[in-house]
Amino acid sequence: MLEVTVQPHQVEVLLQPETAQVTTQPQQFATAITTQSSAAIVPPQALQVTPQLQTAAVIETAKQGPAGPPGPGGASSPGEQAFTGQTLVTVDHNRGYHPLVTLSNLTGSEIEGAIEHPSLNRFTVLFNVPQSGLVTYF
Repeated sequence: MLEVTVQPHQVEVLLQPETAQVTTQPQQFATAITTQSSAAIVPPQALQVTPQLQTAAVIETAKQGPAGPPGPGGASSPGEQAFTGQTLVTVDHNRGYHPLVTLSNLTGSEIEGAIEHPSLNRFTVLFNVPQSGLVTYF
């Protein structure tokens, strides 16, 4: 015998493997049962079909629970440091990692410089000629 019990948020199925299959659709008010010889759609009350019982399965469904705690966050905003007429700029950012760094001149155009990270909390920028602009780090 195949026995299916439908309760709020739970479908209990007792069946023999490869003899019967039970499927439910969460937003519908019917349960589909397929056996080797026939198929039927019936209301979601206690259902009975008659192959032999050997395996029990309980399928749990539930409503979504509360949100979990927030994960570890990164820096909330980019850091910036302006510089004027310099060939060496040192930035102490204290973020505990090597940030992504962009360099721009006073008109906002990207410029090139050699970036080194001597520690997790500091980086330096070296220019070939004196530059003025903005270091932005993420």
